[in-house]
Amino acid sequence: MRKLTMVLFSVLLLNFMVSNASAYTYSLESHEGKDGEIQIEVIGNGTGEVQLQVNVVGDVLGDLRGLFFDYDSESDIQITNSSDVTSWDADDNLDKSLANMMKGTQQTFDAGAEIGTNGISKDDISSTTITLTSSSAISIGEEFGVRVTSVGADREDSRKYLYVPDEFGKIVEENTTEEISEVTDSEESVTPPGTPAPGGGTDTSPTPEPGTMLLLGAGLAGLAVLRKKYRKN
Repeated sequence: MRKLTMVLFSVLLLNFMVSNASAYTYSLESHEGKDGEIQIEVIGNGTGEVQLQVNVVGDVLGDLRGLFFDYDSESDIQITNSSDVTSWDADDNLDKSLANMMKGTQQTFDAGAEIGTNGISKDDISSTTITLTSSSAISIGEEFGVRVTSVGADREDSRKYLYVPDEFGKIVEENTTEEISEVTDSEESVTPPGTPAPGGGTDTSPTPEPGTMLLLGAGLAGLAVLRKKYRKN
């Protein structure tokens, strides 16, 4: 009977992890209405390890210099496996040098990471991945900021890009385990969990996932086999 209990617990735990691990791709736009686009993919939100993949996309060149975001975690978060990060702060009062990177945007953030060095003589970073870890689940918020320097064909401009719901940017892609749903029309949007539904209330309806069904089916099959063995004994 103990084996049956352990198998059932494992199936439920895996089911919970699969159903809650998700990824969203956010498109950031210049707060001054300039051209260019930054995309941030958040992978594993709601778990103890979250990846933030930041990319300069489109035809406008740029050197990534800072990433800023909000988060909710019961314990301190740490950065691992991110060689491009030169300084890091996760505090309600960000280090002044980091906070100044987004000065003039009227946005404040819980955490900030300086990326690379000034100028493009030593590095010219258009894509980077930052891994966050914590002993408890990390919940990344719905606002992002990115500072980009050496922008444009002459590499002499600098810009600040934002994702702020209903103000700047948009969600362009949702990837929940194995299933990807792309937005193909500007009027469509991918709704993150907990977003108010039209007409009031909160949209909490579950979305069936292939990975979840496979895990559940495998768990039930395992239970059936163990039950037969238990009866024989």
